[in-house]
Amino acid sequence: MSHTSRGCEPPIFQIDLSLPPSSRYAALATQYQQQLRELMPLFSWLLEGVGVPLSLLPVVQRMAKLLLRRVHSYEENLELRGISKAAQVPMYLLVVFNVVLDLLMGCTSGAVRTLEKTQPPHESKMLHFRTLDWDMDSLRKVVVQLEFVRSASKTPQKVLARSITYVGFVGVLTGVRCGLSMSLNFRPQHNAFTHMENIRFLSHNLLVLLGKRQSISSLLRSCLFSDHQGGLGSPLSLDYFAETLPSTASTAAYLVFSDGQSAMAIEKDRISGMVRRSRSFIVMTNHDLDPTPGMRETKSSNSTSIQSIISESVDRRGCMVEKWEIKVREEHAKRVIAAEASSPASLLSSARPRTRSKTKRQLAACTDRSIPIAQNSTERHDVFTDGHEVEERVSLTKSELRRWLAAWPTTNECTHFSAILDPTEGTVVWARQYLEPLKPPNGAQDRGTLATTFNEGAR
Repeated sequence: MSHTSRGCEPPIFQIDLSLPPSSRYAALATQYQQQLRELMPLFSWLLEGVGVPLSLLPVVQRMAKLLLRRVHSYEENLELRGISKAAQVPMYLLVVFNVVLDLLMGCTSGAVRTLEKTQPPHESKMLHFRTLDWDMDSLRKVVVQLEFVRSASKTPQKVLARSITYVGFVGVLTGVRCGLSMSLNFRPQHNAFTHMENIRFLSHNLLVLLGKRQSISSLLRSCLFSDHQGGLGSPLSLDYFAETLPSTASTAAYLVFSDGQSAMAIEKDRISGMVRRSRSFIVMTNHDLDPTPGMRETKSSNSTSIQSIISESVDRRGCMVEKWEIKVREEHAKRVIAAEASSPASLLSSARPRTRSKTKRQLAACTDRSIPIAQNSTERHDVFTDGHEVEERVSLTKSELRRWLAAWPTTNECTHFSAILDPTEGTVVWARQYLEPLKPPNGAQDRGTLATTFNEGAR
């Protein structure tokens, strides 16, 4: 598959929440039995990645079979047991898959205001975009889009929520329902400034692995299906998540939410978090926007490995931010030209025809004018704050957003899937699954991945 390939739409399956938990994923797991069994070397691959000697792998695997018997959620645990039985995959491997996968992903997540050319300005809304990258190619075969329904309800065909995920994974990495969308990004550092804080962080992750605490993807699943009415009526608000999630115990991660009119990113640590909000554009990859000196590395003691991850993340985010900056400056330029055109001097010369080349020169000159970058704050616009009115007037069309998302290196040789979610409607607007690694365009180098860099650093 070449870089110019548009990929394919991931297959769609319905998950009936009215069924007993152990039966919900049985049909899906049976259909993907062969692909799931091909994931069984995953655990050994992860152990090698953290530097476990080959001679100790059998011992560690036997210990894992004894200790990794469940996840924290009773309901999710029953679902995994049903998958284990249907696919004939050991339970401990599914536990590892569900609590470790979200610690090794490279991602780009964000939201941007959109408006089609035929729509009036008041119909603009924010769409949630996301790519998910990892180096384990066998996972590409198990990417699916899930639609959650309740057959025993008054509206048995109504899709309550949607998720783009991997078969065998019951948490939420990318999800949407009417009024709410969300995505999860790996964070390679955490805010542990003392030896004891680092111990607490590592202890939390160990307790998650042992099923004593909730994983971050399970926490997002709770957010997707929770509301104030108990029946998937109105979702919990972004304000609620901004108030409660930072102090909720979890591993380090970046969380992005949108309700269709605004978006929020949480730079999450174990029991704290930095919240950023925007009504126009926000994007997160795999690095802190305002890094604090002295932070600990989450997955590797090799500083070169972490710096490679961060450098690659900065590059991916920078590509999206640059596109947005150009878009904002173009809008600023149009306003300047319009103001000049309506000035008295301009009106006096309006009898002279305006050539297309002259208009282009004016637009280029205005676009070159700098617009100040936003200052750091807890809640802010992600790029510009010079006259919020200018930025909030800026919007993309869906086709523009698709092109932004599909451009290299936002989508790269490690991308398993890309998606655009519409939290206003609760739908997946666009999704692409990449069954083969994309090839870099001419002149570009392979991007590498978090997993590749992580493994090389550990070795």
